[in-house]
Amino acid sequence: MASPQNLDPHRDPRISYADKVTYPSGRAPTQIDIHASMVWRPRQSVLSSPSSFFYVSEKYESLNYIKILNKLEVEHEKTLTFHSLMMEDCVRICYFILAGILTGLVGVFVEGGILVVGRAKYSFLSQYISEHFRGDLPEFTVMAVVWSLFTIVPIMIGSALVVFIAPYAAGGGVAQCVAYMNGVRVPKVLSIKGLWVKSLSTICCVTSGLAGGKEGPMMHLGAIAGGSLPSALPWPSFKSDHERRDLAAAGFGAGIAVAFGAPIGGLLLSVEEGVSFWDLSLMWRSYLCILFAYFMGNLMLSLIEGQPGDFNNPDLLTFGKISSDVTEYELFEIFLFAMVGAIGGMSGALLIRLHVYITMFRKRFVNTKTRKLTESFLVGCLIAAFNLTAVMHIKSCFTWSNEPLDDHSRLEPSQQWAHPAKYAYLGAAAQLSGTVGKTFSILVIMVEASGSISFSFPLMVIVSVTKYVENFFVMPIYETQMLMMGLPFLPSKPPPLSENIPTSRVMSNPPLVTFPLRPTVITVVTILQRCKHQGFPVIEKDKDDKDMLLGLILRQQLLVLLKHQAYKYPSPQTFKQMSECLALYLKESRKHLKIEKIEVDPLYYDVEVDLTPYYDPYPYVVQETMPLTKSYDLFRSLGLRHMIVVDEENVVVAMVTRKDLAKYHTWVSMCRMGVKEMRIR
Repeated sequence: MASPQNLDPHRDPRISYADKVTYPSGRAPTQIDIHASMVWRPRQSVLSSPSSFFYVSEKYESLNYIKILNKLEVEHEKTLTFHSLMMEDCVRICYFILAGILTGLVGVFVEGGILVVGRAKYSFLSQYISEHFRGDLPEFTVMAVVWSLFTIVPIMIGSALVVFIAPYAAGGGVAQCVAYMNGVRVPKVLSIKGLWVKSLSTICCVTSGLAGGKEGPMMHLGAIAGGSLPSALPWPSFKSDHERRDLAAAGFGAGIAVAFGAPIGGLLLSVEEGVSFWDLSLMWRSYLCILFAYFMGNLMLSLIEGQPGDFNNPDLLTFGKISSDVTEYELFEIFLFAMVGAIGGMSGALLIRLHVYITMFRKRFVNTKTRKLTESFLVGCLIAAFNLTAVMHIKSCFTWSNEPLDDHSRLEPSQQWAHPAKYAYLGAAAQLSGTVGKTFSILVIMVEASGSISFSFPLMVIVSVTKYVENFFVMPIYETQMLMMGLPFLPSKPPPLSENIPTSRVMSNPPLVTFPLRPTVITVVTILQRCKHQGFPVIEKDKDDKDMLLGLILRQQLLVLLKHQAYKYPSPQTFKQMSECLALYLKESRKHLKIEKIEVDPLYYDVEVDLTPYYDPYPYVVQETMPLTKSYDLFRSLGLRHMIVVDEENVVVAMVTRKDLAKYHTWVSMCRMGVKEMRIR
């Protein structure tokens, strides 16, 4: 953000009063105001240290979920009929169905690639070992080199694809998708190039032998398949951030359905992650998307397996069926289930802690392309050594005996309840829930993926205990990753003990910048060059010379006006002119224009730009005395990007954005709670 000194209106005498920095009630700040703004923080909060793992990045902005109701949009809406709205709803449903089909095809591509490459790899290795290895040291050395190559080469291929082609495709991508559904504009999160790179690198990762799966990447791939669909189709009404967000959320759930074979679990996970904007109509459309993704995935995989139309194959998108003998349990085992959940919560918390420190180490030292590839090579060598050691000791494995260990044993293996497969399955559920931090969706995913509805009660006990144990120590991993990336994520609840805090106290810094109704071209250009605000209140002087609020205009709207030299022509008056302007804006607004790349003829510097047809006269406005809790709930639930704060005389005093609210992080750990004000950097 630009500093207030960079907005000095005396730098150019042609700049109007709108370029001045405005303070509450249009007056200069007093010493009391400055002192209060410097020392105020939420009750018992502390400012995070400069080296803190968690921060808020300046580069992220909010998405434009709210429709701009300017004159252009209002005139366009007059042409709509109920029939056209019904047709639009039908087309929207087709979008969601197509998104499900595409997600299913992407999942089949990834799963099919893993099956083909993995089977070819292990078939060759098993044949090579059986034919060439007799136990001699030279033969063992050659075998170790061949084995290592089949591990290291796929890792290096996948790493090179990410490092050199699409660095934004690194990792699982779930944290970025969750932030996007929360309202954050994450660059390249829906990139088609990222889809191909992530698909190929996921195949390389799984087939190399790394301890990584396709579940996390499939969520991101599904979100890309759904959210990028409007770009490939001609209807402009579906290219808004709101429509893309809904399609990305549906594709996110469809990715779960394809990865786990759990359509209802995928739907619930989308609800748990995107609860800030969810409604029943979106749930229905997402259900259709997930249904078609699941059907297409099973259909195509059945063709690959040579069993067309056979959806009962346990190798298709499932963990495999668990027999009823394994799922039987006794009453006293409930305590054992709780212990498994507690262990899963603690191991998940330990994993998240290790993830935090390893990630910070990698940010500090593994920060160049050469170092990243070197890291991949060293990890490949380590994994190859582990795998080779495990293969050499395969004869040391044994089968669990059905005989009791001795007369003095607390646990007899001959008992039916002490089945290793049962507790291995429950342990997997506990570990997954302890890492992800979700309950309902994980429960349904595990039930659907195993086909064992009778095991739902033990899973309910486990995920409940796991969640409370994990939350006692750490935050869930995706929320932790978002805070480490600087993503301005807004949790479901505002900072506690903030009911007595007025909204004006969290205003953006630098202070507010406004526009008159008819600014000059030089005013628009200079303001856009000197500050990075994405929205500007439009004001007008009243009879008492006070800046009365008229509405809000976005930075992108002003850039479109400058690019197409709207100052050379009169404002649109007829319906045809307004329709052309609206279509032009919808087309240009997706290009993310920059003021540095727009040329303005100096001869028109003193010409006025009429903002009347373009600004939104109905922005969301709150009183400066409104408690922060209410403002927070309004901002998050509606998915706002800007919220204007006015005083009792309707004079603009502040502008609240996502970063102003996201910097207050509420932490809960080991029966302690606090609020930390994260730094914006």
